[in-house]
Amino acid sequence: MITAAQDQALRTRFVQGTIDGNSISPICRKCNTKNETKNHIASECPALAENQYKKRHDSEAKALHWSNKWYDHQPKRVIENEQAKILRDYGIRTDSVIRVNRPGVTLIDKIKTKVPLIDVAIPGDTRVEEKEWEKMDKY
Repeated sequence: MITAAQDQALRTRFVQGTIDGNSISPICRKCNTKNETKNHIASECPALAENQYKKRHDSEAKALHWSNKWYDHQPKRVIENEQAKILRDYGIRTDSVIRVNRPGVTLIDKIKTKVPLIDVAIPGDTRVEEKEWEKMDKY
C-alpha cells in the first residue's frame, strides 16, 4: 500500500473528492484529521504510524545488520564481543527523562568508550529536513 501511494497509484479520498468531483469527503478515513493524500498515507497518518510505519522502520533498521543471507536474516536484539555491543530497538536508561529512548541501533564501543546512536526515519520527500531536526532534538 505504501509503495502504491508513493507511486501515486492510489485513488485517495482527496483525489476522489477534489479531482474526480465525487461527493466524498477528502478527510483520511483512518485518522479523520487531514486530507487523505498520497503523502499523508505514505508517511504522515498518525493512525498508520502505530503499526504500518513501525514495521517499515524496523525493517530498515534490521538492514543495518549485515548478513550474506539478508532475505532470511533475523538479527538478535543484543550482539556483543570484547570490542563492542550492538543493541537493536533497545531502551536506554538516561540520567534525565527523555520521551523516546529506543533508537533503532545503539553501538557501544568498549575500546573508545563511545556510544553512537543510529535512528532510522522514513519520511515523505517533503518532510526529510523536519524529520532530521526531530531526531536530533529527540536525542
